[in-house]
Amino acid sequence: MQPNEPPPSPPNLRFEDWEDRRLQRLDAYAHAISRADRWNILAALGIATGIELAGRTASAILLTDLQGNAGATIDELSWVLIAYNTGYICSLGVSAGFVRSFGTRRLWLTALFLFGLGNLLTFFSHQLTPLLIARSIAGLGGGVFLVRSIVFLRELFPKQELARAVTMFNTLVFSFKGLWPILMGAVSDATSWNNAFLTQIPFIALSYFIIRRYMPARLVRVDELPPGDYPGVGLMLASMVCGQIALSRGERDMWFQSPFIVLLLVISVLCFAAFLWWDSRDGNQNPVFHIRTILSQRTYTAAFGLVLLCGVFLGAGLYVIPQYLRILQPYNAQQTAVFYLVDTIGLFLGVSSAVWIGVPRFGGAKTAGLGIILFGVANAIFVLIWTDMTPGNYIAYVLFLLGIGSGLLLAGISLLSTGTLEKRFQNEAASSYFFLRQVGASLGVSAAAVLIDQRMTVHSSRLLDTANRLDPVVQRVLRDFASLIAARANGTSVSDPGNYELFQGLVVTQARLLAFIDICFCLAVAAAIGLIVLAFSRWRQLHAVEHPHLTSIVGR
Repeated sequence: MQPNEPPPSPPNLRFEDWEDRRLQRLDAYAHAISRADRWNILAALGIATGIELAGRTASAILLTDLQGNAGATIDELSWVLIAYNTGYICSLGVSAGFVRSFGTRRLWLTALFLFGLGNLLTFFSHQLTPLLIARSIAGLGGGVFLVRSIVFLRELFPKQELARAVTMFNTLVFSFKGLWPILMGAVSDATSWNNAFLTQIPFIALSYFIIRRYMPARLVRVDELPPGDYPGVGLMLASMVCGQIALSRGERDMWFQSPFIVLLLVISVLCFAAFLWWDSRDGNQNPVFHIRTILSQRTYTAAFGLVLLCGVFLGAGLYVIPQYLRILQPYNAQQTAVFYLVDTIGLFLGVSSAVWIGVPRFGGAKTAGLGIILFGVANAIFVLIWTDMTPGNYIAYVLFLLGIGSGLLLAGISLLSTGTLEKRFQNEAASSYFFLRQVGASLGVSAAAVLIDQRMTVHSSRLLDTANRLDPVVQRVLRDFASLIAARANGTSVSDPGNYELFQGLVVTQARLLAFIDICFCLAVAAAIGLIVLAFSRWRQLHAVEHPHLTSIVGR
């Protein structure tokens, strides 16, 4: 036994004791590893995370291109995003428990293999069912990358090098996130969308071999590991899969009017309640989330509402902007990706400013508050300038401002909620933070889809009512169209109702545009609410510090 190695653990090892011993071994490894090897690991994590974010962005942009090749409607292809998000949120939720049972290195290698396999199967998929399976597999792998990268960097780098390491990591991540969707869009426009996903494979292979070479194989012996919490994993997966599908398909299937959606929601709620009970039991040696540890960190739990709201902001915003650019504006996949490059540059500058200037000088709360203000201002500007002919440079300017605000918001909230916790709490706190943020993003997407559908109906009826009152000829056109439908039903040859179709297209375009503007208005209002939530969350954190018996290290 090495001098610095803790003594062997008993068979009935408690979670807290095992986590302390794991961190002791991790500290010994961090001191022994060379500087070059440490930065090699960082490069591998940055490449993998960046290419996953790039693929997720490109998937939303390329969704309309998949329609003809996969032989499916846009409504059916929405399952492509649902499949990936379901796999993503499931692997994200269970990653903390898997690290304790199987080790960080094995989890990373498995996740990279699954993500690469999913993208390879996507390349070979030309029908909807194989495509859904492929994206589910890719999501199971990709959900691990971001959260495990953040946790491992905080555990591997000393505090004096952490800011530089995070900046280098963000540089790699945002470089891929901004540039690679442009290449994938160009490949899709020039050849096929299948080839676009194939471009990710070399980088996944590179990350795989670097991690296999330099990441520690195991920090704890197999006989010292607690048993895997397989019932907890099963309850978590059942709850997340049913909940994600219900939220994503609820509006299309009329929510509670659909027995299928009702069944999914009931199963999701029951499984999640059972999971909370199972995970918080004293006899659970290796829980998935270790909820008792999370709830003991009052400075972290005080920010739960803020983290959830942050996810809603990101999910709703990223759902609307690609649709506006590709449906209402005449931009192809590559051109739409260029707009996302502008947003990514702003995002990188916002995160870097928060890490180096905002948080050290002004604190996480003020940095997040400035981010919320910029986010709200950007959406308010969208309300004022969005038309079906808005110049691209105006959109790019506002997207840049939106990116800066989102970067400040993300970094500020992350450091405000989890950055001040002790190292032994980072595994559970970071996993639950990203999990909660992803749940918020799913809620934001579902809310945006509902709002688009409802507001398009309202605006269409109002536009038609206004047209009826302002132009009596429209009434004659509508009556003629009804006659055409009746004649066509009887097999009579009719002329092409081109004028009505043009009028109908204008109504649909304007209704969709107004619905998108409504969402931006709601996001601007939600930003004002977010400032109130931020102030309340910060008050709760400071109130928790005033009580010594609560476990908190804010202010240390």
